[in-house]
Amino acid sequence: MLNYWRHASLAAGLGLITSLAVLWMGGTTFHLKPGQKSFQRLVAGASPNGLVGQRAIISLPGLKRARSREVRIETEPSSPGASLGISVDRGPIHYLRLHRDGSVLVSILSARGPGARLDLTPGRGEGPLRLTAVGINDEGALPLGVAVIAGVASSVLVFAIAAGKGMALAASLGFLTAFLLGLATSPASWLLAIPDRSSLVRFVPVGLLLFGVFTIVWRLPEAERRFFRQAALILAAIVFGVWVRWFFLPSSGSWDTDIRKAWMLRTVTHGLSRAYGDPGSIPEGQFWAQMRGEEIPWRIPHRAREFVIDYPPLSMLLWKWSWSLVSRIAPELDYGESQNVAVKLPAVAGDVAAVLVLLWTVGARTARGLSMAALYWCLPISWFSSAVLGHHDGALAPLALAAVIAGVGGRASMAGSLLAIAWWTKPLAILVGPALAVALYQRGGSRELGKAAAAAVLVSFFVFLPYLWNGTVDTMVVHVYRIFAPGNLSSGYANPWWFLGQTISVASGEGTWGSRVPFVPLSRIDLPLAAIGASLVVLTTLAACVLQLRSPARDAALLSAATAFFSYSMLGLGVFENHPHVLFLLLLGTGLSSGRLRLFFTLTATTYVLNLALFAGLGRFYGLRFWILEEWASWASGMRMALGFDLTLVLVVINTVGFAMWLVWLPREMRSPLSIR
Repeated sequence: MLNYWRHASLAAGLGLITSLAVLWMGGTTFHLKPGQKSFQRLVAGASPNGLVGQRAIISLPGLKRARSREVRIETEPSSPGASLGISVDRGPIHYLRLHRDGSVLVSILSARGPGARLDLTPGRGEGPLRLTAVGINDEGALPLGVAVIAGVASSVLVFAIAAGKGMALAASLGFLTAFLLGLATSPASWLLAIPDRSSLVRFVPVGLLLFGVFTIVWRLPEAERRFFRQAALILAAIVFGVWVRWFFLPSSGSWDTDIRKAWMLRTVTHGLSRAYGDPGSIPEGQFWAQMRGEEIPWRIPHRAREFVIDYPPLSMLLWKWSWSLVSRIAPELDYGESQNVAVKLPAVAGDVAAVLVLLWTVGARTARGLSMAALYWCLPISWFSSAVLGHHDGALAPLALAAVIAGVGGRASMAGSLLAIAWWTKPLAILVGPALAVALYQRGGSRELGKAAAAAVLVSFFVFLPYLWNGTVDTMVVHVYRIFAPGNLSSGYANPWWFLGQTISVASGEGTWGSRVPFVPLSRIDLPLAAIGASLVVLTTLAACVLQLRSPARDAALLSAATAFFSYSMLGLGVFENHPHVLFLLLLGTGLSSGRLRLFFTLTATTYVLNLALFAGLGRFYGLRFWILEEWASWASGMRMALGFDLTLVLVVINTVGFAMWLVWLPREMRSPLSIR
């Protein structure tokens, strides 16, 4: 009982310290002066000594706008009656008379999003002015609820570690948690101000937390220090993963998010059963013509554009729920940011679910299981696709992995249900179907396959039911079926078809090797390339299934499913740059237990993220919240042609080499005892 109270007291104390660190670092006091690094980074258009000729732009990132603020701008005293032209948040310019000491107070009205921008110009007919200081004091801290949540999370962690590993390790990791969460809640202004004295002074209290960590760890035995190192890396990965998703969620993402917003709003306003159109949207006798692509199906009107929905009903349902949730719990967001968050939220929730499925798959109480979950959570293979660019594959990934693992474990009904749910979320889930079927057959033969099929049919029936009831099943089928018809050789993923598209462009005189790779429609080529690509994918997948049948390894099903996904990515037509996403979760599910797997994962994950970045950069950033990132986003958008040719062609070569390596290594991995756990 005494130990219990000691552990509880330590947990409560460190939880309180964490809350105080978050409150301290969450506040912001801007005070910029010429000569400081922060002045150079946050005041554009002014010389290092503060001289403003025609215009200067002051960026105040992270400034909370829940209430009106006042910014004090100080200049060198000038002639009586001098004025300063000021535009707030890119609004109209207002000329304010300077006080005798050269200062002026600028009111910044409250707003839903953080951050502010001030454009300064000298008064009419006046010469250059010299800024001497820009300041805003007592900006306030984060909402108390954030600090409380951080404190509670820290307390739970400390108590669990104290009970299992002792007070010293618990204290060291508690101090580290307080430091990491305090750092994560620091506004961008403090990070941009480093190494200014004002910024460094602000970091002193949380720096003492880090000093306390090293003081305790230094005295620990080697075994406990090794545990601390592993736990510290996992903690850092968790905090970073939360921070990067929280930061990017309100951004606009890739251009594809605009289409998904239209789908989401259609579902919200008309209901799930009418998302694809109202009863009678397909004129009599045109169903099969629309299925064959001979007639254009009904489209959703949205902002002077029209869209066809080609995602299945469960994706529409997820976005409907997401919009409802965001509208209720985040009223401080403006309408545009609410849409951004809502359209990304299912994929981000999928990232959380993927961590839990990885812990279930590899082992929640093992260092390898925790490491695999931490890798998926913190690496850009997950958050760059979901939180930054807004692709939907993150919602599919945990369902696909869970279906395979359920099949390996002999849970046929569960496996069939999960596969059906994954299919009706995004049809790419079918790629794990063959590996799942083999796993079930190995466990119980055709009887287990029958159970899984019955469960999948039952789930599909409930998906169809609203459309059958409301007479809109025909328009739903027409729209969703379109996703199976590839329109281009490649739609962005760097595979051999992408290289063929550039070759055709150069041969026809439409482009050169120094131009961007175009999207080449299949209709331009009088060959059954879609059938050829599909046949190659099927053959490779069947070969992997044969190896799976002969393999005693527990991970054989995951390796087989990963092969199907990578084969589709490299050999299938019309593959988009985000489609291989599930591959990396399947590989992490194996625990990356061999050097070959680790090398293959590193190679393909790197090219996947680069492929995403070369196509969409860092996404789109509108509004004051992300003003500081606009220059970086502009730089990222130009990376693709930075060397005078399309860098995605380099990725084609790397991916092709990686695919050849995988085909050679796969039989060895299937036989490797390292993959048997």
